[in-house]
Amino acid sequence: MELALIALVSSVLLIYALYVATLVLRADFYSRSQKVVQVLLAVCLPLVGTGLVHWFHALHRAPPEKPDRAFTPQHMDPPPF
Repeated sequence: MELALIALVSSVLLIYALYVATLVLRADFYSRSQKVVQVLLAVCLPLVGTGLVHWFHALHRAPPEKPDRAFTPQHMDPPPF
């Protein structure tokens, strides 16, 4: 029973670390050295390191642009013949 619980917790931590490492590696706003350090931190310190890296990634990710509802496109009608 205890071994199964340890295996389950270890698996969850490993999956979370891999998920966060994938987020970091796909991010275009980090340099190569930043990616290496953050992935190492996530893998070497599975609970605390991965949580910190995920939080840091969420802080620096740009929010999606919202459409401007006040924008009116200017349509150019063809000249009459």
